[in-house]
Amino acid sequence: MLNKALTWFLTTSTIVGVPVTIAILLIGIERSVATLTCETARVGCNRSFTQSVDYIAEQVDDDTDVVLTPKKNKFTK
Repeated sequence: MLNKALTWFLTTSTIVGVPVTIAILLIGIERSVATLTCETARVGCNRSFTQSVDYIAEQVDDDTDVVLTPKKNKFTK
């Protein structure tokens, strides 16, 4: 029984895991190439890694205040 469960798990994880891993690798490669071309030739900057960082940096400026509030511990009385 354990052998059949292990075989099922390995088959299922391969069927699901391989395409997901390939998709993550392809997206990473595409973003890396876009970042490289953005930094060198200023082409494809909307898909680069630095675009995300620039967008986040634009949200925080001198006019915007960032307030950090600690989470309340729900176990204390």
